[in-house]
Amino acid sequence: MPNTQFLDYKGEKIAYCHLPPKDQQITLMFLPGFFSTMKKTKALFIKDLCIQQGWGFLSLDYFGHGESSGKFEEGTLSRWIEDCQAVIDH
Repeated sequence: MPNTQFLDYKGEKIAYCHLPPKDQQITLMFLPGFFSTMKKTKALFIKDLCIQQGWGFLSLDYFGHGESSGKFEEGTLSRWIEDCQAVIDH
């Protein structure tokens, strides 16, 4: 897996992984479940599938999850949605 990248957003670090597409112009964004991360079994399975298919892959650890900064207890659904949009825009 490529090294995790970090996006500075609202004074915090949002961890994400982006693999550009190889053969097709498709990129799949995997959004981990509640209190999960982009390095759990399901995310890694989907990342491997994307690599096999030549698709791009994008995933992130929400604020307070995994390698992202912040305290989970201080996160909100609105913040996590903003994290996703910030990573997509980046």
